[in-house]
Amino acid sequence: MKALQPVRHCLERENPIPAGWRRVSPARRRRALGLLLLAGIVLFGVVGCPKTDEGDCWVKYPAVVLSDPPQAMLANVDSLYVFRARVYEDREHFDSLVCEVWRETEPPTSAGSFALYDDGDQRQLGGPLFASATSGDVVPNNGLYTRGIDAAVLAQSGMGAYSFVFRNPGLDACQFQDVELAISVEAVDACVIHAVTQDLDMPSCFDDYEARLTVQPDAPDVVDSAWYQILADGVVVAESELAQGNGDTTWSAMIGPSFVRCLPTRNDYSFKYVAKTRFGLYCEQGDAGLMIENALPVLSNSTLPDVIERPTEIGDTDTVVVTLDLQDCELNGATDFYGLHFDVRREDQATWPPSPTSFYLRDDGNLPDAVAGNGMYTVGLTFNRNDDFPNSMYYFRFYAIEGFLAGCAPFDTTEYFMDSVRVIQPGAVLMPPTVGAVEFGVVQEMISEGR
Repeated sequence: MKALQPVRHCLERENPIPAGWRRVSPARRRRALGLLLLAGIVLFGVVGCPKTDEGDCWVKYPAVVLSDPPQAMLANVDSLYVFRARVYEDREHFDSLVCEVWRETEPPTSAGSFALYDDGDQRQLGGPLFASATSGDVVPNNGLYTRGIDAAVLAQSGMGAYSFVFRNPGLDACQFQDVELAISVEAVDACVIHAVTQDLDMPSCFDDYEARLTVQPDAPDVVDSAWYQILADGVVVAESELAQGNGDTTWSAMIGPSFVRCLPTRNDYSFKYVAKTRFGLYCEQGDAGLMIENALPVLSNSTLPDVIERPTEIGDTDTVVVTLDLQDCELNGATDFYGLHFDVRREDQATWPPSPTSFYLRDDGNLPDAVAGNGMYTVGLTFNRNDDFPNSMYYFRFYAIEGFLAGCAPFDTTEYFMDSVRVIQPGAVLMPPTVGAVEFGVVQEMISEGR
């Protein structure tokens, strides 16, 4: 900015010669000055103040690091915008940081300056009327300097573009440069949504459709983001961003069955569009009575063999890969669904024993699963020699838990898909059963868990 003082140089361009040196011959003076300049360059290199090609100090680091500062401030509402900053790399603690505020006129005009403090909001502060009377700092002496700004009061100097220049007087200006932030201060109203398109019927396996939003911000404000939401009993249960189309007024996205994979069947959802502007204003439009039908997955085509023979040698392990097809429009192509579980019961057991957490199938392309996202879920069963159960029938029941996904809550379970396998130990030696004998194991993420 023109009104700001330039960063000072490490080495001056002109080095006046002391009067006493004039008695020395020009050649000796040149040699002496050369040695002094060389020593100065080395010294400043050691203390971390490198030079540009022009010989000036190369400013390396920002004086402060701002924490989520505002990019625009409303002048027509009663709100306080809080600025927070840290010293670069928390090098040391200072009493305060300084911010100069300039209105971007030609030439720039000063609107005043204020200080940021790390004092735990403990003292009354001076400064311009637009700066808060106390810092608003929450935790004292934690390296986070804070101050609030009233944009409505600041706008009394005029609305438009402002520059906030943050500096730390306690740091060497040779190595640390000011941090300048451009902020627009304006009086604007909320945006207005003119038109939306949506389908209030989402039956099972519905076709993808485009959700489109047309929104008009109040100039000079602009729309920064837009999204749509599904609400149940007033609570947002799903949402997704819209992509910007024509300028900042048209936003759209394709909605498909996978969007509702975490939602149980209901006919009283609400659908809402929301847009947010650069000045932090929101506008929204929605409708109630949205029906979503999330049908349960269909399980089929188990490849569990009718008979499995255990290995005859002690220490040998055989792995049998078992797959099961899962059909569910909401899970088409999914690789992160781990809700296809199974339980196992031996024929002489009257009830189904609890299953380890590893008893599930996966479709993520990690072995033993062959192809990710193809709807064929896989698990590996391992068998060792076991003379305790030489000839036993095992019953498997497979079931899918809807909503068994990251960020979802399980809400429904399919009916059981039943299958069975007889496991035989060739050359079994009759002997008393071994306590805790492992009947088979499950291969899951390179981990085996037996039962």
